[in-house]
Amino acid sequence: MPHLVLVLTLALVAGLAGGVLVDVPVDLASAVVLSAAWATALLSFRRGWPRVQLAAVSLLVGGSGWVLGAHAVDRALHPPLRTLLEQRLGGFAIGLPEMGIGNPIVVEGRLREDASLTATGAVLRIDVVRVWMGAAPQRADGGISVSVGGVMQPQHLSEWTAGRVVRAPALLRRPARYLNAGVPDQERALARRGVALVGSIKSAALVDVVSPGRWWEERAAAIRARTRHALTRHVQPRSEQSAAIATAILIGDRAGLDAEVERRLQEAGTYHVIAISGGNIAILAGLAIGLFWVIGVRGRWAAA
Repeated sequence: MPHLVLVLTLALVAGLAGGVLVDVPVDLASAVVLSAAWATALLSFRRGWPRVQLAAVSLLVGGSGWVLGAHAVDRALHPPLRTLLEQRLGGFAIGLPEMGIGNPIVVEGRLREDASLTATGAVLRIDVVRVWMGAAPQRADGGISVSVGGVMQPQHLSEWTAGRVVRAPALLRRPARYLNAGVPDQERALARRGVALVGSIKSAALVDVVSPGRWWEERAAAIRARTRHALTRHVQPRSEQSAAIATAILIGDRAGLDAEVERRLQEAGTYHVIAISGGNIAILAGLAIGLFWVIGVRGRWAAA
């Protein structure tokens, strides 16, 4: 039995990986192969052919994983938001040489993460739920990344936290593709990560917080805010770089990392890991700080 479970698990994982990584459309041929595998599995079970049955079931499980992975990629590349804008405005379908851009569109959605401050303004990652392209709103799910221009006030960033629903007029467009030799298609890469379109909002004053996040999201945002404040107060005066790295590790906010640190983290393969492992590291760091406090190690020595 453990051998059977291992084989089927590997088949499922291989199928999912193939469906996600290999750009092959799922069509009638897939249905025929899966049906044939299912029929072969039933026949081998009745005839008592265990090896044939295992091969057929593995093919069935792997093929099902392939279909699921391919459908997940298709949903990421063609979300309802992209489809609606392509139908209404044109130039938003993925892979086209033209890149659609027009007048600002009012979008409403839930912030995927806390706003981050860059050299050009704040960046908001929004899971759009509906848009206004007329008098009435239309349902159009899809992820976007927009930059907010104008003078940025501290209260704006504190209001734009993960889980809150915001509404704003945004000028949307497709991401740049960068189709040079050896360079991955940036548009497809972003779409796979849930960002179908990018854009800009002229001013922070145009961003309205429609509703707060759910209670656990608001609680988590408060903890992240206190963490940022503590690091800014105690670590940043001694080392801005250490404060930025600590912020990235503890709460997954990589906005403060400079280009050189980002490059080193990417080369080491830990750039994305720090956000995933941040919670565990935060627990360990909290226990260490608590231990330092108990034994009387505080201030500069604890920060070091």
